[in-house]
Parts: sequence; structure tokens; C-alpha cells
Amino acid sequence: MRALAVSTDRHARDRGAATARLLLARARWEDPSARAEAVRHAREGRALLADDDRAAARLRADLDTWLSEHPMPGRG
Repeated sequence: MRALAVSTDRHARDRGAATARLLLARARWEDPSARAEAVRHAREGRALLADDDRAAARLRADLDTWLSEHPMPGRG
């Protein structure tokens, strides 16, 4: 049971951090000189989310959509 609680807590912390990264990415994208940084934040947020965390499915989809709609500057 303890392992499950630790895993759940970790997933919750990771979801919180990933949400913060997505919000930061959206804010930084508004500044054209910070767009590469914005994409980096979104990628880092996406990397935090475990594929087996069903509660993060919507956030994963939101990050994937944002990343597909906001290519790295110079590569889009």
C-alpha cells in the first residue's frame, strides 16, 4: 500500500509540475524572442507525465496538441 501511495503522490506532483510548464509555455509563446524557451517548457512538462497515469491523459493530450500547434522556431 505504501508503494501505491508514493506512486500516486509522485504522479500528482508530476501533473502539477506539467500543468505549470504548460501555463509557462503559453505565456512565454506570446514573446516571439522566447518561443524556443516556450517549446522547451512544454516538452519538459510532457516528459514529466507517466504514460500509465490515467489521470494525466487529458493533460498529455493538451501538451501534445500545444506542441503540434507551436513548432520550434526555425523548424515550423
